[in-house]
Amino acid sequence: MKPLLACKDMLTDAPLDLYLCPGNSGNCRYDESGIRMEVGADQAWPDVVSTLLHEAEETVLAGMCLRMSISDRFHVRPDEYRFFITHEDYTSVCDHAGRFMARVLPALATTYRTWTKKRKAQ
Repeated sequence: MKPLLACKDMLTDAPLDLYLCPGNSGNCRYDESGIRMEVGADQAWPDVVSTLLHEAEETVLAGMCLRMSISDRFHVRPDEYRFFITHEDYTSVCDHAGRFMARVLPALATTYRTWTKKRKAQ
């Protein structure tokens, strides 16, 4: 599936590719080349922003080694993750995620508006 928007940025020390894609959820994958973050466009704008915020904060938490699993398996379900952070950690997460969102939201908003107009016209 071809992304509606693909932009490169940095959220942690790893390169990040952000994709606005058809669908209604978010996903993040990590590999040796960096981070691939996907946000679904088939939802209301506030939900797109909320999904982006969720994925951005979780990416920062994982980068800070603050995401833990309650399972001993290598691949776990999302409901098996736990976060234990201090207020100082939370401030850092908000700082990184907020700056990231300030950089990418203008392009994301423009692409989202174009996408929704095309979908309504179909």
